[in-house]
Amino acid sequence: MTTARRRLRSALLPSLFLCACSSSTPARLVVRLSSAESSVRPKTVVLYVRDDGPPRAVGARALTPSPTELVPGGAALELTLEPSIPFLGAVTLYAVGCAEAATCALDAPTAPDCVCANVISIGAATTTVSGHTTVGVVLTSLPPGCDPDGDLSVDCDARVDCCASLNPEAAAAVDDCLDARPILPCLSPPCGTAIASPFRPTEVTPEQAGTDPLLVRRNLVFCADAFDNDCVGGPVIDCARIDADDDGSYVPEDCDDGLGTVYPGAPEICGDAVDQNCDGETACDEDEDGSPSTEDCDDTDDRRAPGNLEICGDGVDQDCDLIDRLCVTDDLDRDGSPCPGVLPNSDHRCAGPGLDCNDLEASVHPGAPERCGDGIDQDCDGVDLPCQRDDVDLDGERGQLSGGTDCNDGDAGIFTGAPDKCGDGIDQDCTGLDAVCSPDLDADGDGFRAEDDCDDGSSARAPGAVEHCNGIDDDCDGVPDEGNPLTNAPGGAAQPVVCGSRCPSREEPCTCFEAPSVCTALEPNLALKVVVCLGVAAGANLETESAHCNGIDDDCDGARDEDLRRPCYDGPAMTEGVGRCRGGTQGCNSERGSGILSFGACEQQYIPPIAPTPPEICNLMDDDCDAQVDEDAQGGPYVEVCSDFPMALVGAGICRAGLRTCNNGALSECDGDVGPQPETCDGVDSDCVGGVDATERGPIRMRCYPDGVDGRGVGACMDGTAVCFGGQWQACGGAITPMPEACNNVDDDCDGAVDDLMRACGHAAVGACRRGMERCQGGRWAVCQGDVAPVGEVCNNVDDDCNGSVDENLVTACGSAVGVCSEGTQTCAGGSLSACVGGVMATAESCNRLDDDCDGTQDEGFDMGSNCSAGAGACLRQGMRVCTADGRAVVCGAVAGPASPEICNGLDDDCDGSTDQGFADLGSACNAGIGACLRQGMRVCSANGSAVVCGAIPGLGSAESCNGLDDDCDRSTDEGSVLDLCGARADACNQGLCRCGDSDACREDRRCNSGQCSN
Repeated sequence: MTTARRRLRSALLPSLFLCACSSSTPARLVVRLSSAESSVRPKTVVLYVRDDGPPRAVGARALTPSPTELVPGGAALELTLEPSIPFLGAVTLYAVGCAEAATCALDAPTAPDCVCANVISIGAATTTVSGHTTVGVVLTSLPPGCDPDGDLSVDCDARVDCCASLNPEAAAAVDDCLDARPILPCLSPPCGTAIASPFRPTEVTPEQAGTDPLLVRRNLVFCADAFDNDCVGGPVIDCARIDADDDGSYVPEDCDDGLGTVYPGAPEICGDAVDQNCDGETACDEDEDGSPSTEDCDDTDDRRAPGNLEICGDGVDQDCDLIDRLCVTDDLDRDGSPCPGVLPNSDHRCAGPGLDCNDLEASVHPGAPERCGDGIDQDCDGVDLPCQRDDVDLDGERGQLSGGTDCNDGDAGIFTGAPDKCGDGIDQDCTGLDAVCSPDLDADGDGFRAEDDCDDGSSARAPGAVEHCNGIDDDCDGVPDEGNPLTNAPGGAAQPVVCGSRCPSREEPCTCFEAPSVCTALEPNLALKVVVCLGVAAGANLETESAHCNGIDDDCDGARDEDLRRPCYDGPAMTEGVGRCRGGTQGCNSERGSGILSFGACEQQYIPPIAPTPPEICNLMDDDCDAQVDEDAQGGPYVEVCSDFPMALVGAGICRAGLRTCNNGALSECDGDVGPQPETCDGVDSDCVGGVDATERGPIRMRCYPDGVDGRGVGACMDGTAVCFGGQWQACGGAITPMPEACNNVDDDCDGAVDDLMRACGHAAVGACRRGMERCQGGRWAVCQGDVAPVGEVCNNVDDDCNGSVDENLVTACGSAVGVCSEGTQTCAGGSLSACVGGVMATAESCNRLDDDCDGTQDEGFDMGSNCSAGAGACLRQGMRVCTADGRAVVCGAVAGPASPEICNGLDDDCDGSTDQGFADLGSACNAGIGACLRQGMRVCSANGSAVVCGAIPGLGSAESCNGLDDDCDRSTDEGSVLDLCGARADACNQGLCRCGDSDACREDRRCNSGQCSN
């Protein structure tokens, strides 16, 4: 079995800090991972390595096995751990098999922090490292639900079945002390019980954290979360003294202890998605109307917010729906029937009991008089009233000719009781007389008597007058303002039926829209009727006020929010205009179509600096806007802590800060500061980054190579690292020394030559086979040169397949297996094939449904099976061509039928090639019947075919009438009595016409005129 070897150097465990011991050679830990079950095949493996000596340290790495590794019976995944710090002591190894990819964040505060999609197997082992130590870890399958918090650790105490495959010592070492979701708030990520694991670094107190940035960050994650994060049973760390950003607020009250501008009570900056004051909200409500700035269309006006009650006609959009509603009633046409809640640009139709089905038309409402047949549902009952029968002019009254009372059924203005205009020569009211014009009867001189005129004191009001939008019944039909009139007075200009404007650009949303004009009454003066445009025209709204910063083209000029700015100031109250503090302006940046007030950052302002930046600087100016210049926080002379090196290092190691004083707006030189020095192996923190004889990357190191060993810097050989510990350099570790050469494109033996290897290849020298040679090139064995491989045995007196026998068992088929033929065989002897033995040979093709010549085709050259016929006329018979008895030819298999005497039936009965001979007049024209019964046809064969007869059938006669025709087909015309022929319409039938001789022959009030009855 081939063992796969992998080397994991210091990059594997960057956070693993282990104890150092004196040794001539560095300690090595070889881990051999294997799998116990073939059904469990992990895609990735996470390997944790934990040093169990104080201070505890943990490292981890995600690995991908090759196809031959972690397979039962296959290769083990072997890893050689060579940390940069030599170690000896107790170590715990924990391997997690994942069904999907796994990742490890090694530089997180909780490092190492590893995750994978699905844990399917685990394995663990404990050992004590002494020099070169090898330990095996076997992965076994894991039952479902063993890792509820997803930190890859298993609670072996709660779920014994999850750790059944581990020995008791290993199970106790990897047991997860908290593996369930607690009901606790999450102060800062990561959250949940995944923060607690036996593979977390040791928790530290604020005093232990010191100034190490990583330890401070780690402490911020761990402190006061009520968890034993490292599962060692230590106390919960107190957060009360942690103020990493130095803003005067401590965690957990400080919701972001890494940002000095975020703390409880900090000034909230609207619209920046940051919760500066830690109240859980990132949006402001400047006008305190209950709507945050992200939803309020104007957060500076408490009258405007979504959901407010809209006040019509006051020029303010209270409910933030982008329009100020017109003050119109729920009964636009003032007909007494409401249509509530309808938007101006709708069709103004309401359905339901008592609701107006057309609120733009005063003559249409529930209970209105219905005009029949005009296609309009005046009374809102859902149907148009049909007119009476024979009401031609649809005025609701039948004409006199149809038995009604309408004296002129062609004029809808003429009917019984209609207003009669005097002196026009027309009888409008069907009294038989035209009304007489008289000043006594028509006071206003409009042509209508007082009894027909709804206002005999005004000539503008009369039947048929033009209706105007004035709340008055101008045309005296009992309904004011019907037809939605769009003029207010005679001679006035009519308003357009559709008014308002469309948006000038499809790309920019606007407040304009088209809607009907309507005759209505505006609130609060409901008595006055006027024509109102329900649409919004371009220019009706302006974009000159900050309230219109809404992402909408309010003035409908094709541009939105153009040049909208407003004054602003973000500094503390009462500081604007004091010292350097001044206000600025902010421009509109509302998103397109949002309808929400949104302004950008305040530009060109100056506000006091926010801590920890010094509010006052040495410049002879009032920077903090408190009416004093260059003062400190207590009002004394300005003094500034200083350093010629990064201030973050002050207080660490040898580093100390100095002071600079302010004098007439200028700072003095920094006095008394001590900066970092290069770190040396002397037991002192000289570079001020935390740790003695260490840098930010850990203990200081120097390159080294074992004494007396050749190959340094050649091929794979490279330097190791010596680590400073306790002020002294430790033994050289991690160096790579010469190894036996392998074909891997590496100079493993460090002699200056890469892959200088050759080996024999190919097959043993048996029969025709020969061995070759192959050379290692580019880390791979090249193609075998000179090799002769076995091939299939052929009849040539040679051992082609290299099995020690020549031409063994060679029998070859010969001949053909097509048609009637069959194959024979040939055998090999002395390198030659014998003659073909057995089989059937081909013969000439004959007509017998067989492939005699063995060419794959039967009966070629014979048209056997094709269609043929015999005889003519009724004797014609169909058949197919068949083979003759001797198979040499093909003949038609059809036989002609017998002939019979010719009859009239459209067939060639006697089979002579002619049809119906002897019946010469077949198909000629013929007639049947007389008078009105006369019908034409053609001569056809009789039913029995013995003769030719006429195919026409006489028609049926009818009762004789006065028309000059023989209706009853008796060869006489217009015979019978006048009463039978003409009824009571005449007293004589003459030349096919009924004629009257006196008035008694015409019915009712008709009279005989020129022989015809007429009115």
